[in-house]
This record gives sequence, C-alpha cells and structure tokens, in this order.
Amino acid sequence: MAAMRSPHLHVHLHFAVHTTLAALWLCVFALPAYSDDIEDTSAKISVLQQSIDALRNRIDVFTGKQEALQKDVREAEQKIVASLARIREVRQQRAELDAGLAQSKQRQRALESQRDEQQEAIKSALVDAYKQGKQNRVKLILNQQDPAEVERLLKYYEYINKARQKKIDTYLATLQDIADNKAIQEAAVKKIAAQADILQGELKQLESAQAERKLAISELGKRIGSDADKLANQELERNRLQSLLNEIEREVADIQLPSYKGLPFAELKGRMAWPVAGKAMNKFGQRKTDSRVRWQGLLMEANEGDDIRAIHDGRVVYADWFAGQGLMLLIDHGDRFMSLYAHNSTILKQTGELVSAGEPIATVGNSGGQSETGLYFEIRSKGKPVDPADWCR
Repeated sequence: MAAMRSPHLHVHLHFAVHTTLAALWLCVFALPAYSDDIEDTSAKISVLQQSIDALRNRIDVFTGKQEALQKDVREAEQKIVASLARIREVRQQRAELDAGLAQSKQRQRALESQRDEQQEAIKSALVDAYKQGKQNRVKLILNQQDPAEVERLLKYYEYINKARQKKIDTYLATLQDIADNKAIQEAAVKKIAAQADILQGELKQLESAQAERKLAISELGKRIGSDADKLANQELERNRLQSLLNEIEREVADIQLPSYKGLPFAELKGRMAWPVAGKAMNKFGQRKTDSRVRWQGLLMEANEGDDIRAIHDGRVVYADWFAGQGLMLLIDHGDRFMSLYAHNSTILKQTGELVSAGEPIATVGNSGGQSETGLYFEIRSKGKPVDPADWCR
C-alpha cells in the first residue's frame, strides 16, 4: 500500500512543504536579515521554529498506519533525547559541584595553614607582652625626664597593642572562614548526594524510554517487513527529506549570512575537516542493500555521544526530529551550500543559531530507528547532494 500511495503522497507533501516554508521565510525575513536588534532576531527564530513545527504537522496529515508507527518511534526517541539532556545537565552540575568541593578543600588547607601561622605569631606576641610586663611600663615612663621620650614610649606601646590586637582579630577571622568553608563543603556533599539520586531517576526513565523505542521499532519493522514495503518506505523517506531540503534551499538561496573571517565554502573544497573522526561505511551514490535507492550521503562510524562538529561556518535552519533521519540538523553555509547531520542522540544548537567551523553542534546516536550508532552526513550544492569525500579530508 505504501508503494501505491507514494506518488500521491509526494504531491501533497510537496504542496504542504512549499506552502508552509514559503510563509515561513516571508515571515522570518520580511525585515532586514541578521538585524543587530536582539529582540527582533529572537522573534524571527521563534517564528522559524513554529513554522517548522507546523510543517511537520502538515506532513503528518497525509500519513497512514506506517507513519503512525514512525510517530511512535519519534516520541520514544524524543523521550530518550529529553532524558539524555537531563542526564547531561545533572552530570555537568555534578562536575561543577565536585570542582567546587575540591576548591573548597584546597582553601580549607590554606586557611588551616594560615591559622597555624597566626597562632604562632600570637604566642610570640604574648611572650613579648609578658616580658614587657615584668619591666613595669608605668615605672619606665615615669623615670623619663624628657617629655619627647615619654611621648615616644607611649606611642610605641600603643603601636604594640594595636599590632597584637590586629593579629588576634585576623586569627578570629580565619577561624570564622574555616567554619564557613566547612559549612560550604557540607552543603556541597549534600547536593552531590541529591544529584546522584536525581541521576538514578533519570537513568531509569532513560531505560524505560529505550524499551519503548525498541518496541516501536519492532512494530515498525513488522509493518514494513517485506522487501517491497522496505523499498517503498525508503523511497517515501527519501522523497519527504528531498522535498524539505529542496524547499528550504529554494527559500534561503537569496538570504545572505553574516560575513566570516575564513574562506567561503566553495574555496575550501577538499580541505574541510570531517564532522566526526570515523570512516565512512558506504560510498556516495552506491545502491543501498537490496534496494534501488542510492546513498545521497555517507554513513560514518562513530561512538555514541561523540561530538559532531560543523564543517564550516553557517546558520542552523533545521534542528529537530525527522522521519527516517531521527534527530537531524541542517546548516546553511551560504552560496547555496548546506550540510546535513542525522541520527543524532542530542542536538546542541537551535534553529536560527550561528555556528562556526569545528564547533560541536550535536552528538552521535542512532535516532530514526537505526540499529547501530553513527552519523549520516550530506553536503548539498544548489539543492543537489554531492560527494562529501570531495569536500572533506
């Protein structure tokens, strides 16, 4: 059935995508591009995100049972993404707490050393005071015949007393600092323990979401079990992605990006770094296994959670889940060049954000119903896929 309705579905999808994105870019870029007004820029990005959500909803109108199962996969994977984001945040907070505790302990050692030095200084001052007391200060002063000498002695004793009092005050302040620092350490230890409990809860939610995803993928696999259904599904996913990319490319073609210090995308052909360190598991343009559908990009080996880096400066024009691609991020590099990064576990950038070459933009995963982790990577020139191996080294 999927194969029979694909042409009809593609027409509706094309219309839905075109209509929504046309309205999108008219709204977002009716004002001067890349305004310095922060509020204006934020408003444009908000409109862009809302329009992308509307686009995905329009696409869903034309889907059947198979797409309902895709939606189950999407929702399960979005739960996983949310859990991973919270786990990442908790672990980052834990790392900050650990670092703060380490600094607090280091300060405690310094304060205790300072306290010991001050104790020795006070002991020495007390010994001096005892010795001076035995000489009877009043008698020493009264024995002086020279008023100037009397004044000198008075000032000397006043200075000595102030110096001793200052040492005592400093020592008391150090003791208070030690007490305060201990309280800070105790609070940090409690927070760390609380974060550990939160992390355990998040890991349980992640485990539950992963079980939901496994079930959803299994049900989807049953739905598209035959070779014919698999082929129809591949063609459907390719057409949907192609329609989205074509319309986005068409609408942003005349939108200029901010100027960058580096060379333009076209002048860096064959010199850009790969988004991940792993090797490609397929060749550009070759047929997929048991399919007439050809690869329009490269599926690259990478470990779960590895950083994915932008290959060039640009602006994020899509950052969300997409059927068949999972969490997908699309960057506009200007001059009708774009790069696509799919099957991510998390997305680190939002639609509308500017990114620099080499900046982490996502992390590697297996979203989109993939059984293995890895990055699906495409480069587009004037709307058409080109071999990434010709552009990256």
